[in-house]
Amino acid sequence: MPTGCARLERESDDEPSGAALFRTNCAPCHGLAGHGDGPVAEVLFNKPADLTKIEASEGWFPDALVQMIIDGRYASHGRREMPVWGNRLSRKELRALTDYLSRIQE
Repeated sequence: MPTGCARLERESDDEPSGAALFRTNCAPCHGLAGHGDGPVAEVLFNKPADLTKIEASEGWFPDALVQMIIDGRYASHGRREMPVWGNRLSRKELRALTDYLSRIQE
């Protein structure tokens, strides 16, 4: 397993894995470790955020805001290059992804 990646197994079949969701949906832009260095990042107009620095930047991890950015209710930057995931992921999956992001904070 690459450095900086969490286990990808689910706790149970009912609980989505935030790490697996991140790897599939977010890592192409944000990188496997969440540092904004994914393979697609170089062709984007706006560099993807380093998702491991959210807590350091804000002073706390803003769960609700992060979930609104992921599901598309809040645009975090000018041009909207980040896909809207609220119409693709379930509420349970969005929560698992947000929980995963809170665990990878540096």
